[in-house]
Amino acid sequence: MDPITTIAQVIVAGGLSGARPALTLCLLQVYANLFAAEALPEELRWMIHGYAIAVVGVAALVEHFARTDPDLDEILKVPNVIIGSLSAVIISFILVALRGGVEGEGAPSGAESVALFEGPVILRAGFIGEGGETGLLVLCCVLAALMSVVVTMVRRQVLAALDVVAVPGRLVRWIESGTVVGALGIVLLLP
Repeated sequence: MDPITTIAQVIVAGGLSGARPALTLCLLQVYANLFAAEALPEELRWMIHGYAIAVVGVAALVEHFARTDPDLDEILKVPNVIIGSLSAVIISFILVALRGGVEGEGAPSGAESVALFEGPVILRAGFIGEGGETGLLVLCCVLAALMSVVVTMVRRQVLAALDVVAVPGRLVRWIESGTVVGALGIVLLLP
């Protein structure tokens, strides 16, 4: 797969993990377990094992109901940033593995990648030379974690604004969860 497409998918999924980290990770685990388990390297298969999915699924339920209580959401302000960033990094590992890194069929390599991806050296470094796949993974992890933090901060401001106009927390929670499910579905099914 094209490395630019992989980076775009990881950025979107990282942003979704800023809103709902456990739900995003759980949905990606279920997708990988059902449709792409053989694409993951043996070292990463534990991430999509039934027990791992069950633990993250329970965390997604707790997250879903904990987000309605403003006091609890305020207490979890810093842990949500950390959990979202960790979820984004794990999501990056899974998505890069599922998409075949930069060595997949049709992916540019060597001198072609320099010609196809002209940009700052820090962005090109992951696509050229021997460490292409590792560079892509590191870049994806960093971008996903940053996107998660940005979305978490924007989410807080949006929720504060919705609080002022008295939008019910239950409605916001369901809209947020539905948006995460829909957007992740689009990322996974329509690359």
